[in-house]
Amino acid sequence: MNCNCRDVETGTYSNQIKLKAPDWSSHEFICVDACLKEEILNLWNSGIITLGCCCGHNYSLPFINIAEEHISRAIEMGYIMQTNPLSYENGDKRKDTFYPKSIDVNPKMFENFINHYISVGMFKLK
Repeated sequence: MNCNCRDVETGTYSNQIKLKAPDWSSHEFICVDACLKEEILNLWNSGIITLGCCCGHNYSLPFINIAEEHISRAIEMGYIMQTNPLSYENGDKRKDTFYPKSIDVNPKMFENFINHYISVGMFKLK
């Protein structure tokens, strides 16, 4: 499935909807991209704590961040870990980022993702 975003810029919130937050959250509501709503609700209903998500807006790589204590459960549920270019302060690579199952990833999304991180200086070409 592709997301339904049209002309939604990465970093904007124009495609988000407000969901009643699960009991584990200290917030009353949590906003998510509309095309990830059902998948996020399914994760919450399965007891998985999510920390953030983005559908990629048909431009960049979509992702769902999952709380560290639930990473193994996400893998058991068939989620595939995504390489996250960000590292923790101690230099360890983040392992909390997963591809959503509900959005098809295409090669152009990888190209846009890499070009973005090159443009902000996080990746360097050799």
